[in-house]
Amino acid sequence: MPETIFISYRSLDSVKVDSIVTRLRALKNPNGTPCYRIWQDKDRNGDGIPPGADWWESIVDAIIQCRVFVFMMSAESVKNENCRAELRYAYARNRHILPVVLNGEFFHNASGKEDVGYMKDIPQELQDLRAQFLFDNGQQAYNQLEAKLADWVANPRRDTDAPRPKDPSQDDNNDYVFLYDEACDFAWRLEFDKAERKFRLLTRRTGHGFDHEAYQWLEIFVKYKDLIRCYELKSARHKVPQMWRDYTQTYAGRDFLKVFNDDGLFDPEGFKAIYDGGAQPQTPPPNNTPVRTTFLSPMPQPVIETLPPPKIFTPPIPSFLPQPFEWCKI
Repeated sequence: MPETIFISYRSLDSVKVDSIVTRLRALKNPNGTPCYRIWQDKDRNGDGIPPGADWWESIVDAIIQCRVFVFMMSAESVKNENCRAELRYAYARNRHILPVVLNGEFFHNASGKEDVGYMKDIPQELQDLRAQFLFDNGQQAYNQLEAKLADWVANPRRDTDAPRPKDPSQDDNNDYVFLYDEACDFAWRLEFDKAERKFRLLTRRTGHGFDHEAYQWLEIFVKYKDLIRCYELKSARHKVPQMWRDYTQTYAGRDFLKVFNDDGLFDPEGFKAIYDGGAQPQTPPPNNTPVRTTFLSPMPQPVIETLPPPKIFTPPIPSFLPQPFEWCKI
């Protein structure tokens, strides 16, 4: 398979970018095979985001696979958060990075050289590279582009490992450690809908290491919600003891739950106290927010404080009053 060239661009610059991509796709080896696999997010013969795929995960995977990262520059693309996030990751993975200034996005300065009017917006990664921009000024630029790609593909940079980046459009949903912690917190609060949504996000994303635990959490939820449902219905409550025994035999002792209690058992409703004589309450969720009181938990008894009797102030008797003298209560 030919080596991958990743095309990073802003969608509104598509017309200008597509003309360059078309020429790159047309480059052939002497045997007629494509010189490169040009990866653009548009799906063309599999060289883009496939239908139904997670768009951001597909982009990250393509950056990992590429030999050269081509950053299509315009006044807006250098400020676009998606483009900047792609560039940051390519830089972190130590890829060859070629900044190409699109036609109409530069001018000629007083000395006659091509220049851009948005240097203050240039991403830090490009500034650190001190890379010479390639200006799309016609055939000469295409020749330079082809020569540079051939050189860099033949001489790839050493890959450096880096954490998979967050989807720039979602602040917390791609901070996987935070997402997992938040999902656990919702679980212990019995907010199953919120917890399930976050665990399902983890099962559909890759490269974070929490997918195994997320699948187990979702399986536990199904059984535990059945327990709650049967306990709430008087007609079905007789089924709960056996259901509880089956639940503990299957799910007790899970290592990822032992951070919450020694049993490694998810039981925020307190079935253990009813059917096993265990102690209550269970360990609170990760952020130390107490587990909510449920229909299985006894209500706390109010503490009645006995106040001391009030002190009665008796003023002293002045010497000028006739003796004996005594104050009377009013």
